[in-house]
Amino acid sequence: MANPTIRLANIEDVPLIQHLANEIWPLVYDYMISSEQIYFMLNKMYSPEAITEQMQVLNHKFIILQTTERSFGFASFHHIDAHTFRLNKLYLHPSQQGKGWGKLLLNHVVEEAKHHGAKTLELNVNKNNTSIAFYKANGFGIEKEEVIDIGNGFVMDDYVMRLQL
Repeated sequence: MANPTIRLANIEDVPLIQHLANEIWPLVYDYMISSEQIYFMLNKMYSPEAITEQMQVLNHKFIILQTTERSFGFASFHHIDAHTFRLNKLYLHPSQQGKGWGKLLLNHVVEEAKHHGAKTLELNVNKNNTSIAFYKANGFGIEKEEVIDIGNGFVMDDYVMRLQL
């Protein structure tokens, strides 16, 4: 398989991002949250309307990780303020994990944040997510805990992690 490339997504990629989320989420979150919460969150955060709003109204930049054969993952990020970037999403199909491709996506976001003068990159991650070890190995530290009510009786029980750039 060819080495992956990363490209900036545009509005025409909304169906691809939705497809990737629907493919990846049930595989990676099945041990963390209920299937009811997975599908509630997918419908809330990855409907075409929600992705379009993230791109066009909230100014989230999406990047796609792909090979010549297919797309395997994506990330999104945005400015919080002049000195802080937020990594909103970083998802890689489980079949492609352990190949350094998640680090490739993360490094792309880190470089983008530095390019725009950010001093900090932050993210939220579920407290039970095995990717916490990935983020720690890449220099992130846990700053605080946060419980976010997302509606329908569901919460996100997260750590906020930060990387000093």
